[in-house]
Amino acid sequence: MGISVDAIVWFGLLIEETPWDEEDYGGMEESWWRDENGCKNPYEPDWSAPNSDPEIIKWRAWQREWDEEHPIPFETVWLGHEEDNVMGLAVRGMVQSVYFGDPAVLRRIAFDGDELLAYGRFKSFCEEYGLGDDLNWYLGAHYSY
Repeated sequence: MGISVDAIVWFGLLIEETPWDEEDYGGMEESWWRDENGCKNPYEPDWSAPNSDPEIIKWRAWQREWDEEHPIPFETVWLGHEEDNVMGLAVRGMVQSVYFGDPAVLRRIAFDGDELLAYGRFKSFCEEYGLGDDLNWYLGAHYSY
């Protein structure tokens, strides 16, 4: 088995530490975002029940609806291996991956319409959480085995 090198282009920033830590959130930014924004799912299903349990289905439907109404303002860009501390945060919709041996045309460099709105949300998010303001286009490599 070999190593694959994939390219990732995104607009955003690089960070070494996240507000969602491994200890409290298991590295899951979605869980952190829900807590930060007061998400309280009214359903408390029995998680030992099968996935087809009506309470689990209601819990998931409610969660999907809440997530759609309160979208997380960024995409996480994973770089390197688990030991590396650097990751990227990108404006939603401003990430493009290119896989080994599969060249691609960059979709866009300028913002328009919804991208400008996403950019504004991302910039506000970065300011609120002190993540920095060095927003740029980045080209990264992601190694996978």
